[in-house]
Amino acid sequence: MGTTRFVSEINFVRALACLAVLAVHVSAGVFYAEGSWDPFAALINQIGRFGTPVFAVISGFLLFNQVKNKGFSLRRFIRSRTTKILIPYLIWSTVYLLILKYVYHVDHFASLKQGLYILFTGGAFYHLYFVSTVIQFYLVFPLLQRVLRTGRAWWIGTTVALVVNVAFLVPEVTDWPGWIGTILSHKAFLPSWIFYFLLGGLLAHHWTGLTRFFRNRTGMLFSFLTGVLVTAGAVVEYHWAGMYGSRRLANLINIPLLILTASVLYTSVFHRLRIREWFQALGNLGFGIYLVHPLVILVLVQLLPSTWWNPSSLPLLFLFVLLLSVGLVQVIRLLPFHQYLLTVPSRRARPN
Repeated sequence: MGTTRFVSEINFVRALACLAVLAVHVSAGVFYAEGSWDPFAALINQIGRFGTPVFAVISGFLLFNQVKNKGFSLRRFIRSRTTKILIPYLIWSTVYLLILKYVYHVDHFASLKQGLYILFTGGAFYHLYFVSTVIQFYLVFPLLQRVLRTGRAWWIGTTVALVVNVAFLVPEVTDWPGWIGTILSHKAFLPSWIFYFLLGGLLAHHWTGLTRFFRNRTGMLFSFLTGVLVTAGAVVEYHWAGMYGSRRLANLINIPLLILTASVLYTSVFHRLRIREWFQALGNLGFGIYLVHPLVILVLVQLLPSTWWNPSSLPLLFLFVLLLSVGLVQVIRLLPFHQYLLTVPSRRARPN
C-alpha cells in the first residue's frame, strides 16, 4: 500500500466547515439575547448550516482514503477511534453535563436510563449529537470498507445511501409512535446522515481525477457558479420556507456542490496566497475547536455585557470565539495525556 497523502484541499474545506459551525452558534447566541432573529444574524446562521454535513463528508473521506492508501486493520481502527474520538467524546460530555448541573442547575442524569440515552444520542450539549453520529458510523465502517472497493460498488453504495438518507428525512417515514419514532427522528441517528459519509468515500475513491477537474478552467467556472447559486438559494429558501437546520433535504444536493466549489477555491485562489497556511492550521484544529467552542461561548455570555450580544457586534463576537477556541485548544495540547481530550491530526506533508 502507498503512504497516506495529506490532502490540503480537504483540510481547507474542514477549516471552512469549522468557521460555519461557529457562525451558527455565535449567531444563535445573539438570537437568544435579542429574543428574535435579526436579518443579518439569520443570514449568518443559515449559511453556517452547511458546516455540519460537510464535517460528515470529511469524516468519510479521511477514513476511506486511509483504507485506500494504507489498508485496514480492525484492531488498529478500534484503538485509534477509541483514543481519538470515543474517549474525548465521553470526557467532554461529562464536562458539559457537570456545567449544566452545577452552573445552570439542569440535571440530565436524573435516572440511569435517561443518562445512557443522553450519552448515546449526544444530548449532553447541543453540538455533541454529531459526535454520536460519527461514532455510529464507526460501528458500520469495518463492513462498509470491505464492500465498497470498486468504482461500481461505490456508485451503487452511495446511491443506496442517498435513498436511505432521503427516507429518514421524510416526516411520514419517521413519524412512528413511541420510542421507535423517537429514535428514527432523532437528529443524531446515522441514517439521517449516511449519504454524507459515503459521499466522502466516493470523493476519496475518485480524488485523483477530481484534482484535475479542479485545475480545469471549465471546472473552475462551473464550481464557482454553482457555489454562488447554492448560497443564494439558501438565502431564498429560508426567506420562503423559514429557518431550517442542517438536515434538510436540499443539502443532499447542496453539499456535494459546495465541496467541489471549496476545493476549487483552494486550488485556484487560496493555494497561491499566504493565508492558505492559516486555513490549513485551522483545519488541523477543527475537531478540537468543535468540542470546546460552546464552552468559550458560555464563558463569554457570562463575562461580556449583555449589550454586546447584538447583530452589529456579531463579527467581533465571532472573532472572539474563534481566537479563544484556538487558544484553548493550544493550551489543552500542552497538558499531559492531551490526546484523550482532543485530537489534532499530524500533517505528513505540506500542501503543494
